[in-house]
Amino acid sequence: MFVKLCLTAELYFFMGGSYMIDAQLFFLSDEYFHDFPDDKLMKNTVSLVGAGPGDAGLLTRKGLACIRTADVIVYDNLISGSLLNEARLDAELIYVGKRMGAHSMTQEQINQILIEQAQSGKYVVRLKGGDPFVFGRGGEEAAALHSHGLTFEVVPGVSSAYSVPAYAGIPVTDRSCASSFHVITGHEGVGKKESVVDYQALAQAEGTLIFLMGLSRLEEIAQSLIRYGKCAETPVAVIERGSTARQRELVSDLAHIAERSRAEGMKTPAVIVVGEVAALSKKLSWYGRRPLGGKRVLATGTRHFSQEMERVLWPLGAETVSVSVIESRPILSEEMEQALRNLAEYTWMVFTSGNGVEIFFEQMRRQRIDLRSMAHLRFAAIGKKTAEVLEHHGYLCDFTPECYTSERLAEEWIPILNSGDRVLMLRARESSPILPEKLSEVGIPYEDVVVYETWTDVRRGEELNRIIKEVDYVTVASSSAVRALQSLLQEPLENDVRVISIGPVTTKAACAAGLPVYATANEYTAEGIAETILADVRGEIANEK
Repeated sequence: MFVKLCLTAELYFFMGGSYMIDAQLFFLSDEYFHDFPDDKLMKNTVSLVGAGPGDAGLLTRKGLACIRTADVIVYDNLISGSLLNEARLDAELIYVGKRMGAHSMTQEQINQILIEQAQSGKYVVRLKGGDPFVFGRGGEEAAALHSHGLTFEVVPGVSSAYSVPAYAGIPVTDRSCASSFHVITGHEGVGKKESVVDYQALAQAEGTLIFLMGLSRLEEIAQSLIRYGKCAETPVAVIERGSTARQRELVSDLAHIAERSRAEGMKTPAVIVVGEVAALSKKLSWYGRRPLGGKRVLATGTRHFSQEMERVLWPLGAETVSVSVIESRPILSEEMEQALRNLAEYTWMVFTSGNGVEIFFEQMRRQRIDLRSMAHLRFAAIGKKTAEVLEHHGYLCDFTPECYTSERLAEEWIPILNSGDRVLMLRARESSPILPEKLSEVGIPYEDVVVYETWTDVRRGEELNRIIKEVDYVTVASSSAVRALQSLLQEPLENDVRVISIGPVTTKAACAAGLPVYATANEYTAEGIAETILADVRGEIANEK
């Protein structure tokens, strides 16, 4: 089988017509891979992609490949916000979210967007919660595309019909009590004068009944089933926002489920499970049992740092929603090219971020410079994560300060230099001026080369303002992220949303921007942020506000 290499998206940069991306690798077979970023065969095409029930990890491999390839992504509010972090930086993001009583667009308007975008020659991904062909109106969208002669494909997703019950510890089939399951819409099409659901047949059916989008009609559903012979004591489960940190489950019987649901304030989206298997939730429930179960954390940093937050928070049970409000792009300059040609003149190379490391080695490859020309160099890095990226490229870091700031690097590292040293610094445009200032004070010659800059991804504004009202914690990992976050916020943060800063420099920037910081991590890493959130959950944090 032919295998192509697909790279995770930390940096997507236009560089000579190609893209530079993160060095974390995984493999997709040719069957699942759309050439990135310009697959000519996908122009004028729409992929109807199922995003799963809410947990970003339940997206299929083909769905991920579609997202990473798309020119345009048309999405709704039932998808995980983290999925859009995989989109190209030049992709257009169009929100068409719908929820009962608060439709952003009509279905006809959504159809027209898909048609117009595809007709303009773009590759369009319609990203829908669950599976597009399971009560997802994907069939209507496909029909609209077909009527205009447009090419489309369907990428099935994990349906909430069985995945949400699974996250509540409910198997939809069980040898002891249910050999089948039946999926029914609880929200029938507009214009129908009467229900076409055959409650008499459902009441007599063997197996599990699963109602999607039926919470507003729960009393009618329960009464109809009882009227046609379903035992009033039949177990029923209502699962709200399944597979997310906001998941709640309510188990009662058919006679009392509607009353109990109102009393408990159950809300949409919700899945209703009717049948003996619903009672199994009491002993098979598993979701949300880890230390940060039920906590939703918004990661606002670069894609690479958001991936780090996901990596450390996932084992703790938190739901991480990545909305990277800042992105990085390289700055290609004559100074950079000259510095690479003159590596023999330097004794030390300083990196202040993993981005700088990646860009440096990418340029080494592009200019076909032999890595053996760096054998004489020593390396300093501002933190252990930057040192790890350097090590990934085969070079061990010679110096890392105990505290991961420019100030501490200058304080601890500069005293070990001597008059014969010459330093090459590869940094972001927004980096602190402290390091070059201190080198100048002691007379150490240096070159300070700007290799990348950060910018605010304004495409994420709508999504950010929608999601931030539904999270417990917001993490900020740089001064740039703080400024971007504050510029995109339409309203002040709710009092119960707690901002966790990666370190004192970021906290200082947040205070200057008017963003209240709840707590600052002691260790300036993703692990440090995670430990701070854990400490807060344990009641060990003294509020900094």
